[in-house]
Amino acid sequence: MSHAFSNDIIFKSFLRNNERFADMINAAVFQGMPMVDPEKLRDVNTDLSVILDSGGKKVMTIERFRDLVKMIDMGSYILVFWY
Repeated sequence: MSHAFSNDIIFKSFLRNNERFADMINAAVFQGMPMVDPEKLRDVNTDLSVILDSGGKKVMTIERFRDLVKMIDMGSYILVFWY
């Protein structure tokens, strides 16, 4: 039997919701304490592409994308979570 969506795609789609993401981080990282406020979560650009230049002889590009990245400003800390 073939599935149209993989479990990974479904899970990433599920976690794009800030309330779900905050619940998961609070449970897994902060032992259930409500440290991450879903209203303060921000999506971050997932493009991690770079251009490498070795002294003008050869230019190489590397293109990478993270699946899901969220950031939260917690006063004196900025936390970045990715999946």
